[in-house]
Amino acid sequence: MFTLCSCSESARFRLAGHTASDYDDINTYAEFAQIYRSNIAVGSNEYKMRAEIFQKSLKLVRAQNSQPHATWRAKINRFADFTNDDKQEMFGLVRRFKSESNILSSTSMKKYTGGDKGGLTINDGPPVRDQGACGSCWALAAVAVIEGQLLFNSSNQWRVVPQFSAQALVDCAQNPDQCGGTGGCDGATFDVAYKYVASRGLLAENAWPYKAHEQTCPDFSAVPSQAWVHIGGHVTIQNQYDAVMNMLTGHGPVAVGIAASDFMSYDHGIFHCNSRDVVINHGVMLKGFGVENGVKYWLVQNSWSVWWGERGHIRIFKREDEDKFCGWDYKPEEGFACKDDTASYVAVCGSCGILSRVSQPFDVTVADGDN
Repeated sequence: MFTLCSCSESARFRLAGHTASDYDDINTYAEFAQIYRSNIAVGSNEYKMRAEIFQKSLKLVRAQNSQPHATWRAKINRFADFTNDDKQEMFGLVRRFKSESNILSSTSMKKYTGGDKGGLTINDGPPVRDQGACGSCWALAAVAVIEGQLLFNSSNQWRVVPQFSAQALVDCAQNPDQCGGTGGCDGATFDVAYKYVASRGLLAENAWPYKAHEQTCPDFSAVPSQAWVHIGGHVTIQNQYDAVMNMLTGHGPVAVGIAASDFMSYDHGIFHCNSRDVVINHGVMLKGFGVENGVKYWLVQNSWSVWWGERGHIRIFKREDEDKFCGWDYKPEEGFACKDDTASYVAVCGSCGILSRVSQPFDVTVADGDN
């Protein structure tokens, strides 16, 4: 089983003291390697292999950007020399689930009758995180949604965005059915994350900061009274457009599984997913939706750092009939499958499969005090 969002040792990169402005116009692998691959010997077999991949990536970026009517632009970034194995291991989420006791309220099930803009904007919400060389997108997205929900429903109560510990989920959330991976940096699901928060709560980020690797679960994680944020539970739905729209506009952001294999070279604009059949392999926060020059889009916050995409976000083309734009995921084992699941394909709907797996916590509360 591939695991959601994990990253192999070979996929690790180094910025070597550079900043984003240093690599806006990379045209050779020598330039790229100086920034990202300073740990690989020039002329080695790995260097030559990755240089070939880089040239293919550069060709694809130039082809995308040469299209006169393209709605999005590509860019050479840290993923430009990733092998297929690197890419597979960068992702990891789970869609298949054994049982789900949570159900949507009648309000969420109603037909959406609102406008073309809603939810949070790129300027709102929690900060963009960087999962690093750890398959923790499931944890980072789940925590970002909790933070985003507080902001969405707070009536500007929070002058500073509250931040909670995703590392607690990486270190301590149990994943006995091995859904989306074996847990921690090897991947898991939103269900795993929210079940942990419902039973244990989460400490503040500064009390248990993110490390991008697994640590031993400390004893104090078992003391719910020390937690800063709690949830009453969560709901998880599949392929229901109106429910997702009502969740976004009524309660705030949601965590979604998505087909992200083609996102790596994204720079800015409205990205088009043209295939109905996709492989769901990544977990992100869907924070809102909007329209630009008559083109509707979903607004997604990723966990690949603020230097990727539009300040860590991607806008994805939103169809008029998203709930009818459906196909199949023929490789569920590369995403959300649990260890005993036997399904060889599952239904997915929406651009990039964005409606296929949607989770949202409810009854989010923050403890009093100066945590």
